[in-house]
Amino acid sequence: MLKKNSWASIITEQDTSILTSALKKLVLNKEYRESIANTAKELAKKRHDTKIVSQNFQKIIIDAANENKS
Repeated sequence: MLKKNSWASIITEQDTSILTSALKKLVLNKEYRESIANTAKELAKKRHDTKIVSQNFQKIIIDAANENKS
């Protein structure tokens, strides 16, 4: 089975024909390849930006500390 989303194609079976087809599309279709790459970059920036991760971590610690006070 081939699952598609905006930043990747995921092969969920051990089927070389599905893998071959997905790889061919990635290699031969420049627009598709660039779209996946651009979406993946944006997703990485949103989910792994140092400031955002740090702020989220601080919020988790503060929330945990406040729960322990109650």
